[in-house]
Amino acid sequence: CDQSTRVGFAVQDGRKVRVCRKCGEAID
Repeated sequence: CDQSTRVGFAVQDGRKVRVCRKCGEAID
């Protein structure tokens, strides 16, 4: 999806990654 909108942070495997809040996919 478009990454410029609604970027949030989530912790995956002990590291912080940026996730899209719309679709929930990890960007990094």
